[in-house]
Amino acid sequence: MSENRNETTRRRFLQSGAVLAILGWVGCGDGASPTDPDPTPTPPPIDPDPPTTGETPPGVEVKMSAQLKQVGGTQEVKDAAVLMELGTDNNGRGNETILLARVSEEEVAANTALCTHAQCVSAYNANRERLECPCHGSQFGLDGQVIVGPANRPLLNFKATIHEDSVFLEKA
Repeated sequence: MSENRNETTRRRFLQSGAVLAILGWVGCGDGASPTDPDPTPTPPPIDPDPPTTGETPPGVEVKMSAQLKQVGGTQEVKDAAVLMELGTDNNGRGNETILLARVSEEEVAANTALCTHAQCVSAYNANRERLECPCHGSQFGLDGQVIVGPANRPLLNFKATIHEDSVFLEKA
């Protein structure tokens, strides 16, 4: 009988030890210590305004001519699809040519070319940095505003962004 008693005690001891081991393991959580790195690192936050370097700007693309690549150079935009997309109907006579003028290495001015007085084609005067009508002397700023009449309405002006060998145009 004493052997039976020893077995019972041994059995109880092993059962108690197993229970304590299980409770100890459960009580420790996932087993990671507070100094261990998180096994699933949090990704970095997304930048709401990522850098625009190398990205294509918004607007309608126009390939620059060799002349427009030079400061003081100009280029006429007559592509019907570009003109239609930009809505260049300034005088009610259909799509009008856009005149691009290279003001500096970083800037191109873009306006409709027809003078709002008598619809003569304006030209860029690089020395004065303005558009001038050869017919009656109207002059326009690079923003299309009338500087000297007889024209009394501005030219349509477009935002122009230089990117590589193109200019991207948007309604201003």
